[in-house]
Amino acid sequence: MIAGTNFPPARIEQIKGDPEVMGMVGDLSGLSVPGPQHRELHDMVKEAEAEVGAKDVHLLVHRGSILGTAYLPKYDVLLVNERFPQVVLPIECKAILAHEIDHKEKRGLVTKAVTAVTKLAGEDGGRLQDARAVLFRFLTFLEFAADARSAKTYGAEHMYNGLQKVMVACAMEDDRIKAYLFPERRIEEYHTLTEDEIRNRVTGIADGTFEPLDKGDVLAERFKRLRNFAPSWER
Repeated sequence: MIAGTNFPPARIEQIKGDPEVMGMVGDLSGLSVPGPQHRELHDMVKEAEAEVGAKDVHLLVHRGSILGTAYLPKYDVLLVNERFPQVVLPIECKAILAHEIDHKEKRGLVTKAVTAVTKLAGEDGGRLQDARAVLFRFLTFLEFAADARSAKTYGAEHMYNGLQKVMVACAMEDDRIKAYLFPERRIEEYHTLTEDEIRNRVTGIADGTFEPLDKGDVLAERFKRLRNFAPSWER
């Protein structure tokens, strides 16, 4: 264990058994505080933490099947697959970590938003649909804001390129992402998709040459905003 990375074991077990977390990131095999073998990742988190201006980011690593990162406001922890730094360049890794750490910085806003939306829904749930729509728009805004923070800190091109690589890697292992990327395919066809096909589709969404069925697609809009943030870089 790296000094200063203590985290209650009971809390780790609670996270591993939380169905909401499992639905978001899949299985969390080997979930633990970072060990000596995770020194490079730990140091990149600390650098991104300092650049964003955050404090006390609790990093947990895992060996689960789904690659990527996720900040969990419910537990105030940053989850990172230990294979994540192998998929992206160090600067891209730090850009994505900065995005997640920005979510931590806005954790209080999320709590207030959930409270407000609960009141909007009403005790009888009569306005539940309206409340969910408001919360979705707010959380979408936070995604855009976190991308902007990352872009200002490390460069929009690094968030843009890193996000593509993460999407490809995740799609290779998660049928839910294949379903999003290839709505025209049947589920029994997913296993025939090659890495090149997945990469080409992700690239198409990123550069705007492929338009998702949903006109309000959040991922496509994130890529568009990143392109507009620094339109002069060579992609």
